[in-house]
Amino acid sequence: MAGTDDSPARYYEDQPIPPRRGPLPARRPAERSPAARRRQYFLRRANPDWQLSGLPNGKAERFRRDAFAYAERTSDAVYEGDFRAYYTTYRDLTPEVREGYFGWRTRARQGVFGAAPLSFVFLYVYEILAQAGVPSPEAGYGILEELKKAYADETALQEYLTIWMRDYAVYYRLGEEYLSRCFSDVRRDDRLRALLHDPARYAPEEVFAAMTAAAPGELAHSAFRKAYPKESAEAMGRVYTALCAGPGRARTAEMFSGVQGSYPYRMFRNAVFAEASPPADCRCEIDPVRVFTCAGGVWRCTSLGGGREPLRSRTMAILIHETDRILREEFAFGHPVKPTPMQPELEQIIRGTVQAYRRELEEAKHPPVQVDRALLAGIRSDAAVTMTRLLDTGEAPEEAPAAAEAPPAPAPAEAAPPAGLTPDEYRFLRRLLLGEPWQEELAARRLLPSILADSVNEKLLATVGDTVIGSDGDSYEIIPDYLDDVRAILEA
Repeated sequence: MAGTDDSPARYYEDQPIPPRRGPLPARRPAERSPAARRRQYFLRRANPDWQLSGLPNGKAERFRRDAFAYAERTSDAVYEGDFRAYYTTYRDLTPEVREGYFGWRTRARQGVFGAAPLSFVFLYVYEILAQAGVPSPEAGYGILEELKKAYADETALQEYLTIWMRDYAVYYRLGEEYLSRCFSDVRRDDRLRALLHDPARYAPEEVFAAMTAAAPGELAHSAFRKAYPKESAEAMGRVYTALCAGPGRARTAEMFSGVQGSYPYRMFRNAVFAEASPPADCRCEIDPVRVFTCAGGVWRCTSLGGGREPLRSRTMAILIHETDRILREEFAFGHPVKPTPMQPELEQIIRGTVQAYRRELEEAKHPPVQVDRALLAGIRSDAAVTMTRLLDTGEAPEEAPAAAEAPPAPAPAEAAPPAGLTPDEYRFLRRLLLGEPWQEELAARRLLPSILADSVNEKLLATVGDTVIGSDGDSYEIIPDYLDDVRAILEA
């Protein structure tokens, strides 16, 4: 490029950039004074909307004011596009989208819930949480129920509404009728936790129900459970109660039920919500182990489990499996099951409890003989009178009528087939094992081999761990890998 007339001409051309001799210096963040850090800390604590706006009276407060300003706005516009935004407010919408939202909301208030961007539905929910355009808290709850039903396919909306509707019923003090509608599953889960937390207060069968809820499906293939459902439930309930009564009781119970404690609670978490004024102090009891309280505008929740997910426990599944295994051994039922490694102390408690329960059942079958001492004294008195008459008169007393001949003792019952098999299943399995024909016998007894095979496979699944009878549709045979297992079961 040429220079001016007063200066010599200068020309510029590309120049190579010299290589860097060392790394760039690290860029240090700007230092903040202790006063600035303290101010930011108190802003976070004082402002529940800090996560959304970063400033007090920010996005959530602006939305609350806008919601009441637009509460009566109506429109007949139809928006057919797609719109998505997190924490949606009116200021996130363009004029066209905003008019489309008001048109959709107008129809929704008339009970017509048409297709719409999911952000429209969330925005409407935020209005209801703030009571904007809602005649009463009860009416607002009804609208939330309608939205949840109308958009049942929206998974995220369903999850948030489930939590927000519970908060709504507590925050606006709607009463037991509404609490029972939104907390029914929570109350059921809390009762199971209470059973596992203090099992000594409940019947063993109730404790067993809580155990199976913590490990669903664990006894689906238990032959002992199918053969003795009452005994299995009572024994397992007693085992868990014994574990919670021994050393480390609190730790054992809390492992399954969780810890009872009081925790800070934020109403309408992850929603755009700002309070018009601090709520009054209150106490809302959901059930004996879950209580919401508000003091000085701060909410807390006292619960068992600290908001953990519904009960699911691999440790409980192992406990149920080992108790079922020991029950089979102590009651001499079926084929032994492979044990799961566990602490010797735990197995000792399980076995001791099962043995005590078995002895109790045996004693119940043979009650002790009770001697009526008053009746015995009368017999002695009558004998003395008879002896006196014999000595004085020599008369023999009248002979008592001969006792009726005792009926013959019943013949001992034939031993039941092993592994819970019926006699027909046992004979069918034995003929397959010995390679004997079975077709004529089943035809004479009008039995279907396919049904017998399915039943045998199901009953032996808990013992062998696999299908033992194979079939190609016409013939049936014991799978060669399990011949020894079937032979051991039939000879038990």
